[in-house]
Amino acid sequence: MTNEVHLDKTDLMILGILIKDARSNLKEISKKCGLTASAVLKRTKRLRQEGIIVGTSISVDAKVFGFPFYATLLIDAADSLEPRIKKTVRAMESVIVCAESIGRFNLCALIRARNIEDIRNITAMIKNLKGIKRVAVNIWTGEPYYNYSKTLNHVDIAKVDDNGRS
Repeated sequence: MTNEVHLDKTDLMILGILIKDARSNLKEISKKCGLTASAVLKRTKRLRQEGIIVGTSISVDAKVFGFPFYATLLIDAADSLEPRIKKTVRAMESVIVCAESIGRFNLCALIRARNIEDIRNITAMIKNLKGIKRVAVNIWTGEPYYNYSKTLNHVDIAKVDDNGRS
């Protein structure tokens, strides 16, 4: 976000509830926050309009669909070709996320795969793109851990006043 926004304690509480379960209904949220359902609806609409809530998602166990492997690919792409390479990588079927990064590698991609051979093939396709200098692969072991509510942990709610200022 480019503009500073002010969230009060109630906004943070609503966000925390929705992060834990995006399917929470207005009645449940209103009980937990001590508001009416219409007040919660008004706040969530405002949070969407301000770009704080940008959508909802569902997590799926990729193993059920035959994709038990995840890997992170760190990609060193020529600066002049980075936008084109990023677009090409994002279009690949196995790529879940591809973003710019800072450090030795300027792109980072998260992929899913059926087996190690898939990871090798995807990596080889990327290595063969014009402008690729090198690709480092980290294969994930174990289950991914998601806890998006940690995003709000840096906010010291005790220091936030009713107008969202700390």
